[in-house]
Amino acid sequence: MAVQENTIETLIEAVRKVSNSLDLDEVLDTIFHSLKELLDYSAAVICVIDPKTHALLELKTQGYPPLSIGEDFLASGSGIIGWVIKNGRGEIVDDVKRDRRYVKARAETRSEVAAPIIRADSQVIGVINLEADHTEGYNERDLELLTMFASLAASAIDHTMLYREVMR
Repeated sequence: MAVQENTIETLIEAVRKVSNSLDLDEVLDTIFHSLKELLDYSAAVICVIDPKTHALLELKTQGYPPLSIGEDFLASGSGIIGWVIKNGRGEIVDDVKRDRRYVKARAETRSEVAAPIIRADSQVIGVINLEADHTEGYNERDLELLTMFASLAASAIDHTMLYREVMR
């Protein structure tokens, strides 16, 4: 019970931190740092897309070699991230070598979990993707936690996108 209570407190604190900025880059950095307190990962990707066109608006990575992920990598329906965007639901991959959807961006990656970032009107506006350097790195509880975090972070991301649009 104490672990769950601690997790909830960490999640609430993470959402509070994420909601403190109108700068998308800063919000995404805060998401990375906050996620590290909730779930362990070796590498992570956060992509933000236009909900209508699925065009990539922002891409932020941690733990990847430079230039290993580009726009073509995130084409709708391509790879685990593209699959999550297309289907609007999270996914756990216990062994990336056994999943034909996996697009290799890091040699060390063995497992992956990804959750859609869905705003209040049910439009997918991005994906949070975490990778581990060992198989079976994530379970259903991790996916639930990542999905919950992504849902809460969606509001902050959406606000920064609206702010960016208004300031143009």
